[in-house]
Amino acid sequence: MCGFLGYRRNDIRRMLISTLVFLCLLLDRSVTQAQVDPVNEIIQRVNALRAAYGVPAYQVDSALMSAAQAQASWGLENKHFGHDGPGGSTPDDRAKAAGYGEGENSFSQILKSCAAEAKKRSHESAVTLDGVTIPVMANIGSRHDAETALENGADGVGPPRKRKFRR
Repeated sequence: MCGFLGYRRNDIRRMLISTLVFLCLLLDRSVTQAQVDPVNEIIQRVNALRAAYGVPAYQVDSALMSAAQAQASWGLENKHFGHDGPGGSTPDDRAKAAGYGEGENSFSQILKSCAAEAKKRSHESAVTLDGVTIPVMANIGSRHDAETALENGADGVGPPRKRKFRR
């Protein structure tokens, strides 16, 4: 018996099944491609750039990555953007809870160490890896801001802020 456009029913079924299988394969391929881990891709790109400049690669700590992802998920669920987390937790609290660093390797000690190093180097010129010097200018609102900026190594200041913001 002839069906649609002279095809037999079995032929039509085979074409439909073949089309469905083909579409499923296409959909499966696009889902697989969309599941590329963007975090690791970014880290790989950053490390490739660091390698190009002879700088050591960043090392990923899975405990810290998990803690950071949990914080990001909590913030999204609670429509909250900030460093404080559930129950008022701090980044140091969450790093410790993840089993990362005590004493000199704690998050707060690392931040203090970075701040101390930055303070020591604050009067050095900002120079890119390819040798371009970038002046560091301060955005000031008062004479005190200008004095503080210059004491901390700013190359100069911009014009004082005069506009007022409404809430």
